[in-house]
This record gives sequence, structure tokens and C-alpha cells, in this order.
Amino acid sequence: MVKVAMDDDLLHKLRLIDTIRRLGVSYHFEREIEEALQNIYEHECNDDQTLEATSLRFRLLRENGFSFHCDTFYKFKDDEGNFDKSLTSDVKGLLELYEAAHLRVHGEDILEEALGFTTTHLDLAKASGTIEFPHSVLVSRARD
Repeated sequence: MVKVAMDDDLLHKLRLIDTIRRLGVSYHFEREIEEALQNIYEHECNDDQTLEATSLRFRLLRENGFSFHCDTFYKFKDDEGNFDKSLTSDVKGLLELYEAAHLRVHGEDILEEALGFTTTHLDLAKASGTIEFPHSVLVSRARD
């Protein structure tokens, strides 16, 4: 197994694993997915990862039984303790954070806040009609 060396490689691997799972063919690649996730779990990630990469990593690891702490999302907050407004233009990141927030457990307040933040901003973007295809379909599926 090749170690994850760059954030782009990490995001590509995460997207590939997610796509394979969503297509329903992950049972053909169980060993490879497990090895890749173990590698990703052990990999020290930079603090400058995107919202999409951080959220996707969190969700896939949690869904597969890895213990992954939600503190990783604090880097997306501003000085006042709110999620940074610049995140509202990152539809893919918001969608991933929205899905990741559903894997919260009791006491993970930041994920509770993330759910409210993403719900509000995805709904606003959807209502304004500013989301382009295919993201518009993904937002509709997630929020309808």
C-alpha cells in the first residue's frame, strides 16, 4: 500500500472510496478499502485541508468504525467561535460537513453546530438557485 503523501492524493482516495460505496460495489473491494482507510487513519493530515477533505475523511472513518475526534472541525471557526462565513461558498464542503454531522454522538457540540450551519446555508443556496448542476441535485437529495 502506498502511503498518502499529498492532500490531493488523500482527497482523490477519499472520493474514490465514497463513490465505490455509493455505487454499491464496495463488497468487491473490502480489503482494499479497509487498507486504504487504515492508511488514511494513520496518516497525519495537515491543518490546511479543505472542508470537503476533512469532512469526507471524518465521515468515512466514522462509518467504518474508526475513532476520529470531532475537534478537527474547530479549524473552520472564526475568532468569534462561529463557522467561517467563507465556507458558505463551498457547496461540496458544506454537503460533506452536513453528512459528517449526522455521525455525531452525544456531547459533540461542534457537530450539532455544524448541522445547523450547513442546513441553513444549503437551504439558502438551494432557494436562491445559485447552485450549479450536479451539486444542485446533491443538495436537493440531501435536504428533501
